[in-house]
Amino acid sequence: MLGLGDTFLLSSPRNDAEHLWIVLTEPDEHGLSLCVNVTSARDGCDCTVELNPGDHPFIKHRSVIAYFDTRAMLLSDVEAMINMPNKSRVCKQQEPCDRALLEKILKGVLVSKFTPKKARQYLERKPPRA
Repeated sequence: MLGLGDTFLLSSPRNDAEHLWIVLTEPDEHGLSLCVNVTSARDGCDCTVELNPGDHPFIKHRSVIAYFDTRAMLLSDVEAMINMPNKSRVCKQQEPCDRALLEKILKGVLVSKFTPKKARQYLERKPPRA
């Protein structure tokens, strides 16, 4: 069962690009958890939190947290996709995020000017319990 600090690889329905998603909160009473994804660093991107090889086993080059895409997700839906035998999209669990990196990413949610207001408010109402 996915929870705080767990990660999963998910391809986009718009294209085949796979991104690492990080679970930032335990599921709430509706089963929703706040999640962010990692994307390649590019000129002009949100560099609130930069990641480098060694920060997580999946990271192979300079990357950033895509705070603009922070969202509440039903982890039960993600788990169902992970366990689906004939997937139309890539979805697989990855190594969990270590505590220090998780804390750095969580702080970035509240700092980044790109974080959606709803995501920021969600985190302020439902802070992670470690």
